[in-house]
Amino acid sequence: MTFLTRFPESFGVEHPIVCRGMDAVGRAKLIAPVANAGTPDFLSALTQPQPELFAEDIRRTFDLTDRPFGVNLTMLPTIDPVPYDEYIDVILG
Repeated sequence: MTFLTRFPESFGVEHPIVCRGMDAVGRAKLIAPVANAGTPDFLSALTQPQPELFAEDIRRTFDLTDRPFGVNLTMLPTIDPVPYDEYIDVILG
């Protein structure tokens, strides 16, 4: 049985299963192969300690796949301030 909705058809997704953002491993080296296998995956913004490094990981993912992928920015209270606005600028960039 094939499960198709507008989302997979619109975005060229072969398998309508999502690999969610995962701290520490949600980087281009994981995201691109999963996307290439036909399942959208999500880069984890805060896996990178600086917004500039996150921007590099986004570029690296684009270099490794032409398939759709997303980004995940978890916003939680923290003891050490996180420059959320800078991460958002990278995502929207």
